[in-house]
Amino acid sequence: MDINHVVTPKRIPDTEKKTNVRWIIVVVLFFITAINYADRATISLAGPEIAKELKMDSISMGYIFFCLRLVICHFSVARRIFVRSIWLKKSVCV
Repeated sequence: MDINHVVTPKRIPDTEKKTNVRWIIVVVLFFITAINYADRATISLAGPEIAKELKMDSISMGYIFFCLRLVICHFSVARRIFVRSIWLKKSVCV
């Protein structure tokens, strides 16, 4: 076996059409982040009005906001587990 033999990787032919899937994913993630930010800002501004309309004190609103954050956190963890276990190979290809 020749030690000086260099293996060069095969080059992908330029005839394959490149897709813009990654840019679509970036745009979708941008809009999801913008909606999430706007939702949090709206809730923080509307919090006092919501509390007044539902006759809740600040402690009750704190519990509600805590539960909302807890649900968001749990879904975030579940989403990460789902993506890592099932879609890992597909996401690496993109």
